[in-house]
Amino acid sequence: QVAKGRQAEARNNLGTVNRAQQAYRLENATFAVITNLPVTTTSTYYSNVTGGNENQFGAIHTVGANTTYQNDIRDYDSAVGQTSSGAYTAVICEQTSNPNVTTVAMATTTAAGATSCNTNGRLVQ
Repeated sequence: QVAKGRQAEARNNLGTVNRAQQAYRLENATFAVITNLPVTTTSTYYSNVTGGNENQFGAIHTVGANTTYQNDIRDYDSAVGQTSSGAYTAVICEQTSNPNVTTVAMATTTAAGATSCNTNGRLVQ
């Protein structure tokens, strides 16, 4: 139960970033790099949220467990996108492997703005 409570930090941080990305995309023609978003996240159990592959179709973000907790809690990715119809999609993906295994990308976004978790992660509801 302690690990689940700690993992809530990652899910909350990624949810905050996903919502900020949607607002940024609404006001601009593209998604933002993480440093351009007006959000503050906590980093007690996890590293700061990092981003990759931001463009006009979507953005992917990652949080990894801090060194002290790498054997206890799972890593997370998120993806946010906008479809051609204007609808926003977002997912948060949880690592499916043992927490002490180095993870690879779990969340994906396509040029069509669709988001999903690949086989390395499971969708968090």
